[in-house]
Amino acid sequence: MKIALDASVLVKGLDNSEEDHDKARELFDSILRKEILTTWSVWSFLEIQRALVKKGFQDPDEARLEIEELARLGDVELIEVNEVIRNFALRFIKDLGLYAADSVHLATAVVSGCNILISEDKHLNKKKVKDHASKFDIEIIRLREFKPGSGTNMNN
Repeated sequence: MKIALDASVLVKGLDNSEEDHDKARELFDSILRKEILTTWSVWSFLEIQRALVKKGFQDPDEARLEIEELARLGDVELIEVNEVIRNFALRFIKDLGLYAADSVHLATAVVSGCNILISEDKHLNKKKVKDHASKFDIEIIRLREFKPGSGTNMNN
């Protein structure tokens, strides 16, 4: 099973004041133990940096470096935004009204052949988006629905 993560999940793992921070850290541990294969868009690093600055982190670079280390050491496939992803993303912006970054995360999941996209983003968790993602055999779930270490979500 291949799992896509969007930046919202990664930020939760960095910010211990966030709801489901512990769940995100469990997911990080599963990635480091190479129990699950995750796919991220390289755009995640930009979103993470912005979120940390917005939250007022004293050293957002240090926190972002932790995520870069997770990507380097864990079972993570980093995906560049290529023409195929761009074209899917443009379609998702038009058809679903998604923001650019959200559409890139969904397009990355589609092009990479992921089965699950874990996201805390309210736009990606809308019924219309979830229904559309299911056409590509992708289930969009929230972090609390995922059971780290099993490679499956708790509903299956």
